[in-house]
Amino acid sequence: MRCLWPALRMKRRRLTSKFTLFTFSTLSTLLTGSAPLNEPPLLGRGGRGLFLIVGCEKTIDYMKLFFELMRIVVGEQKQFCVAPTQKEWGMIFSIVQKQALIGVTSVVLKTLSPEQRPKGNLALVWYAMADKLKSLNAHLNGQCVEISQWFRDQGFSCCILKGQGNAQMYDFPELRNPGDIDAWLWPMDMVDSKDLAHRRRCVIDFVRNTCGNQEVVYHHIDFPHFAPTEVEIHFTPTWLNDYFKNRRLQRFFEEEAGRSFQNFCHLPGSGDVAVPTWKLNVVFQLIHIQKHLFAEGIGLRQMMDYYYLLRQGDEDGRREMRLLIEQLGLRRFAEALMWVLYALLGLEEEWLLFAPDERGGRFLIEEILAGGNFGHYSRKSHGKWDQRLLGRAYFRLSRGLRFLRMNYSEVLWMPAFKTWHYFWRKRKGYWGGAC
Repeated sequence: MRCLWPALRMKRRRLTSKFTLFTFSTLSTLLTGSAPLNEPPLLGRGGRGLFLIVGCEKTIDYMKLFFELMRIVVGEQKQFCVAPTQKEWGMIFSIVQKQALIGVTSVVLKTLSPEQRPKGNLALVWYAMADKLKSLNAHLNGQCVEISQWFRDQGFSCCILKGQGNAQMYDFPELRNPGDIDAWLWPMDMVDSKDLAHRRRCVIDFVRNTCGNQEVVYHHIDFPHFAPTEVEIHFTPTWLNDYFKNRRLQRFFEEEAGRSFQNFCHLPGSGDVAVPTWKLNVVFQLIHIQKHLFAEGIGLRQMMDYYYLLRQGDEDGRREMRLLIEQLGLRRFAEALMWVLYALLGLEEEWLLFAPDERGGRFLIEEILAGGNFGHYSRKSHGKWDQRLLGRAYFRLSRGLRFLRMNYSEVLWMPAFKTWHYFWRKRKGYWGGAC
């Protein structure tokens, strides 16, 4: 191996002399115009990030056009500065597909001038995929109403988390890429209960009596009763690894539970379902984004959700949420997220929860663009480790350490929580293979 190193080093030298290496952090400078297009690209800190070995100017063109398309989607821009070629449209479509944004981007294609629109089969495929999303969203809307009513008949208050509730904040809710159905249940005869363990036990007994022995984790249990639709039943919306901050978070959820279970939203063509209050959603979805980012990756679909969510609030609510987010140790991560929403999607400063953190935001954009929706396209996925308990734990911890600066308490508490969670599930008989 030692004798091969000089040859590999020479090969790398020849490669870098012919092409330009750069990270996605270079592309993010295009969002704010902080670097001219002809300025030599800079590497991320310590050479970190996903490197592309491509012609620099061409790749920058593709990403610049994609960023422009996102600004057109949210109404910050009307047209492209320069009409994309058909080849460039193919690259844009690939990025849009990886980020699960086919539906929301299909709308703006018709608003572009004829010379700027994609042509031929690409446009037909784009529109066909968007039409399929309309049918899928209509089906899930009906199932959300059906599931909510079914659980109420069984003696549980039901609140639909994320998903179809988030879609109603969009200008075209029928075009948001849907996922599974997450339902937060609360036994009606335990309205004033502050005991999460007791409520969890009640829901688990009900689910297992209905569907048999299902896998249980800290915050939810699988519920295949409505298969093939994937349904997860939540005892609590989410959690934090930090024991003390998690206690504060669960108190907040209990305070907002009553209002959330009475906060009804109309799903077009189906009926009404309860969805979380704006305050609960701000905290819950911030933690949801952080957890997926730390564990596997996150996509722009979740960024779009948070963009539209923040535009729903008022100044009093934002002031209250700033205080709570700081108490939960989420401020640094929130500041990085604000930069992404501000720089990429053009969210106005008046809607931001905190001042944007450019350094953290650029790192976040790297992860989003490299991994795609929920990290499915990341080159750093667990692969063969996914079936090995210790390998999976090592992968998650090593990945989490990359985000230490954003939330040190959440990362450092991870080994303690994972260890406790493993033995808690074994002792309770909740084990199903995942940790």
